[in-house]
Amino acid sequence: MTNKVTVLDGSMGTALRLRVPDIKNDPIWSARLLIQKAGREEVVKLHCEYAEAGAEIITTNNYSVVPEYLNRCDEHPGLDKLTELAVEAAKEGIERSGKSAKIALSLPPLRQSYLPEAPSEDEALQVYNQIIRSSGPGVDYLLAETVSIGDAVKVPSIIAQKESRPLFISYTVAEDGSGNLRSGQSVDEALSQLDHLPQALLFNCSTPDSVTAALKKGLAGKFADSIPAFGGYANSFAPIPVGWNHHKHGPPSDSDVKVDLYTNTVSEWLDMTLATPSKPSLIAGGCCGILPQHIKSISDMVAQRVTA
Repeated sequence: MTNKVTVLDGSMGTALRLRVPDIKNDPIWSARLLIQKAGREEVVKLHCEYAEAGAEIITTNNYSVVPEYLNRCDEHPGLDKLTELAVEAAKEGIERSGKSAKIALSLPPLRQSYLPEAPSEDEALQVYNQIIRSSGPGVDYLLAETVSIGDAVKVPSIIAQKESRPLFISYTVAEDGSGNLRSGQSVDEALSQLDHLPQALLFNCSTPDSVTAALKKGLAGKFADSIPAFGGYANSFAPIPVGWNHHKHGPPSDSDVKVDLYTNTVSEWLDMTLATPSKPSLIAGGCCGILPQHIKSISDMVAQRVTA
C-alpha cells in the first residue's frame, strides 16, 4: 500500500447527547457542556476516547458555536469564549490520552446543516475570521464541514489561503445515490467555484452509501490529481429528506450503523483511493452517531491492512 491513511474521530454532538440527554433541546446543543463543569468533563473524556481509539485528528466541539445557534438564546458567554473553550477541551482530551493527535478546528455551516443556503460574503468573512481568531494557537487544520452548496465554502478557502492554513473541505451530499451535493451541484461544479483547492476533499453527514457515491465521483473528477487527500465521515442517520429543517423537524432518525459494516465501507474507500492513478491519501472517520467503537474498528482495520 503506497498511500497514507489518517483516521478522524467520530461524532461529538450526538455522542454527547447519549451521555447527557438534557442537551437534546438546548438551543446551543453540545456547546452548552463547555460551560458546565461536569459537561466539560464529558467533552474532554470523549475527545480522549477517540484519541485512544486511534483517531489521529480530533475535531473541536464548536459545531453549534455560530450565530445560527447562538442567536436563539442569551445564556452563553459568546462565540469567542466558546470557541476558545472548545479548543482547550480538544487539547486536554489529547493530552489525557497520551497520544499525539492533531486538532481540526470546525468551521461549521452558517445556515442549517442540510439546507443548501449560503451566507453573504460579508457575514462569512466576519464569522469565520472570528472563529479562527478565537481558536488561538495549537490548531493544525481548518475543517469547513457539512457544506451543502458550493458558494458556502468560498470564504473559508480564501481565508485559509491568505493565512497559509491547511484546509479540509467536507461536503454533505444528497441521499439519492447521485454523489452530488444537497444543492444538486456535482462535486466538480462545486470545486470549480473555488479560487484555491483544499488539501483534503471529504464528504460527511450523509449515509455511508451516499458518501461512497460522492467519493467515487470526486476520485473520478477533473480535480482528482490536484487534491492530495480524499475521504469521508458518514453519519448513522436514516437518509435525510430534501428540505429537512432541524429547527422544525428535530434531529433526523438514527439507523444504527453497525461497527463491522461501517468498517467494511471505510475499507472500500481505501480500495477506491488505491485504485486512483494519483494515489491520494485517505482520511476517514465518522459523523453523527459514529462512536469510539467505530473508530477503534476502523483504526484496527487500517493497521492490519498497512502491515499486511
